[in-house]
Amino acid sequence: MRVCVPLSMVLCLMLVCGWCVAEQPKQQAPSATSGDVESLKKEFEQMKQQYEQRIRALEEQPAASLPHRATPVGTYGGIMNPDISLIVDVQTLFTDDHDNDNRNNVRVKEGELALQSYLYPGVRGDFIAAFEQDYAGSHVETGVNVEEGYVSFLNLPFGFQAELGRKFMNFGTLNASHPHHWAIAEPPLILENLFGHHPWFDDGAQLSALVPNPWDLYLKTGFGITNGRDPGHAHHNGGDHESETVDWHGHVFLSRSSFDIPVNEETNCIVGYSAAWDEGGNTALHNLDATLNYRWPMTYRKLKWHNELIYADIDDRNVDTVGFFSIVQLTLDKYWETGLRYDWSEYADDDENHAWAAGPFLTYYFTHSMYLRGEYRYTNLPHGDEENAFVIQFCWGLGPHAHRLED
Repeated sequence: MRVCVPLSMVLCLMLVCGWCVAEQPKQQAPSATSGDVESLKKEFEQMKQQYEQRIRALEEQPAASLPHRATPVGTYGGIMNPDISLIVDVQTLFTDDHDNDNRNNVRVKEGELALQSYLYPGVRGDFIAAFEQDYAGSHVETGVNVEEGYVSFLNLPFGFQAELGRKFMNFGTLNASHPHHWAIAEPPLILENLFGHHPWFDDGAQLSALVPNPWDLYLKTGFGITNGRDPGHAHHNGGDHESETVDWHGHVFLSRSSFDIPVNEETNCIVGYSAAWDEGGNTALHNLDATLNYRWPMTYRKLKWHNELIYADIDDRNVDTVGFFSIVQLTLDKYWETGLRYDWSEYADDDENHAWAAGPFLTYYFTHSMYLRGEYRYTNLPHGDEENAFVIQFCWGLGPHAHRLED
């Protein structure tokens, strides 16, 4: 017992001292914490006042003097990692034209590789290469073209925009867009007769701007100069008729103006005029286009009626070629689209003969970047020749360039 009692007393004293030490900070903590809180409150109020002053100063600053820091719209990769897109257009052609080597064959008609990104705020770069396949007998020929490679300056003074490099020409509406964005599988006859199987593209510079007007309409005009690249060579149009494409002499000047007329909340009409002429004065092209859009309220359903009339004056061939096409496009819902097309065209080297074509098409969109289309076209050719053709088109893509264009 003599040993146990002192040990018990020592243990009790240790417990009491430990409790006292633990309690001491708890009693002193409130005074220290409240002082820190007051100090933080004062610092927060000072920061709040400083930010309010900065916000008022920015609001009073003129918009023209503010630095441009807008985030690019439609870009995913950023400056260091450009947007990369791949589009593959697979087609199967069934035709009674036995001279067409693509007949009854599945082929990758075109594959596009696109690299797109903002190089600087307000400066965008686009590069698009196309891989094309055609049958020559039983042999498959593959060609590679740089379809587009240009830089766009979007925020120039006085509202101007400029494009420098290789680009699809702003001649009409359809030629300026890539074929996988078209509502039809085959190009219109007049574009094919003038420029070949591909849209017209060339190297040069274009300048455009929105024009203020008293009617407060969307009015855009532009002017450009290009090298005058030969768009193609003699091509087969079915039957026994072959023709040459348009022939440029020297540099080519291009101008286009278009304006959007709002009819009502559901309807608008876009009218445009384009002209192209070479420096030698040998060839001049004129294009008048009109597009009517109607949208059913609160639905996916919409109607688009697109028309283009083209006149070509080619002096060294002594021809005045005329052609037009009309496309009626009805979007039924989110997935289905149908329509009709009609083409009429003379040839770039023969204005005594013409061809016309007509037919329906039906498209199913799995997504915005993948669709399946069926198109029938009856073509009436010179010298009594005819062609019945049915195209099955399956187009799919990856990346932002593959997305379906919306009006």
